[in-house]
Amino acid sequence: MREKVIVFLNRNYSIFIYCFYVFCGCYLLWLGRSWGLPTMPIQEMDQSSMLQGAVNIYRGQLPGAGYMYSPVYTLLLFLYVVLSHGDLITMRVVQILLCGLIPVFIYKLSLRLRLGRAAGQLGALLYCFYGPALLLSLGFLRAVPLALAFIVMVYYLVTAFSSRNLMRYGFAGMLGGICILGRENFFPVVAAPFLMLVFSDVRRHFRWRFGISFIAGAGIVIMPVMLYNLVKFNSFAVVPGHIDNVLGIYHGSEAVADSYQALKSILKNIPAQIYNFSGSYEIPDKISFYSHRETLSFLWIFIIPFNLLFGIAAAACFFMRKHRGLFLLFFICLIYAGSMVFITMFYRFRIPVVPLLCVLAGSGCIAIVNSFKNQHAVKGVVALCLIAAFFFATYIAPATRRKPQERRAVAAFYISAGMYAAAENYIDELHKEGVNTQQLERYMLKSLYNDNQKQWAEVLLKKWKPYLKITNK
Repeated sequence: MREKVIVFLNRNYSIFIYCFYVFCGCYLLWLGRSWGLPTMPIQEMDQSSMLQGAVNIYRGQLPGAGYMYSPVYTLLLFLYVVLSHGDLITMRVVQILLCGLIPVFIYKLSLRLRLGRAAGQLGALLYCFYGPALLLSLGFLRAVPLALAFIVMVYYLVTAFSSRNLMRYGFAGMLGGICILGRENFFPVVAAPFLMLVFSDVRRHFRWRFGISFIAGAGIVIMPVMLYNLVKFNSFAVVPGHIDNVLGIYHGSEAVADSYQALKSILKNIPAQIYNFSGSYEIPDKISFYSHRETLSFLWIFIIPFNLLFGIAAAACFFMRKHRGLFLLFFICLIYAGSMVFITMFYRFRIPVVPLLCVLAGSGCIAIVNSFKNQHAVKGVVALCLIAAFFFATYIAPATRRKPQERRAVAAFYISAGMYAAAENYIDELHKEGVNTQQLERYMLKSLYNDNQKQWAEVLLKKWKPYLKITNK
């Protein structure tokens, strides 16, 4: 009976893992809606601007000059609007149904690379328990759909290489073009696989017509957008003016005006961003993973940290140094990281490479287990020690990096939701950390009085009286 169950799960693992991920996403959405989360995107935020762009397309108006967002993701949002008739909840469900394909392709890519069924299944599960990706799957940001396009591109590139199929190379190129339209830094990432030609065993299976097909596929997707921008805005670019806009945001107006100042600021920024990319801390950009985890307790079960994935992925390359497929995955992850180090490494910028790291991490875990089974325990111990050393060297306690306003927002949410006991405990924690909570305490006391909890309010007034006198912190 047990063997039949295992056989059934193995045969239907893709369906199982897809349903599991979609269930987690839909349950998180349902749980959030019961507390008024996720909220309507705030005006002037990226989510709001892209949604407005998609709605404008629905009304027959293409984005005008100054629209600094991904054209392909705006088009995807437009499709969401068409399918849902503009209902935001339905749009979020449609996106989670799309993003649920990522663990499926992690499994399929692992099998295609001949890493073994167990490695593929474990890699897919590791992705399912990486909380930031699940959270962003419910938002209207491009990070997770871009991760899907990226891993599907790699899957078809690997498939094309093994089958020597010209059409599959072209399709992989088209997916690479979609990645570039999703975020311009993918230009070097999509081109990076050509560097694998330095290996003679790779060149032996490659023909130039394959490379031309790949480039042509990317060009078919990219060129219409760039030509449109050239004719319409006199700018032969994916997003006109986007580079100067990014430089201005992250490095100031001087960097836009002076290329030397820009280079100087970028080089100064690189070491910190390399650490931010490999570290455990999920740097928030408007959407804080830690704040959502404190308000939606379901997120606590998604415990896989980014730096652990990265460390185990590196271990996979250590065990299988001659596996060109694994080398390709790790190499393009590093190229992607290198293309992003000139800006602040917010956690949503790391999401696109997480699926590939999960493929590597799944095979790394199995390789470590097999090293103990095959009397190569020394290798396994060395790998575990290196992973542990990397994990602790790049671990950052969230409490040491989170901003006071982010913490106060959590307490304010508890109060607005009527979770007064949780709010009281949370505010007491903020007192210990020396965070100014005057407005929170007044909000809490006012809310308690309005809810006829006067006795509780009077107790808290006496308890918090010293903190209500704080005037600057």
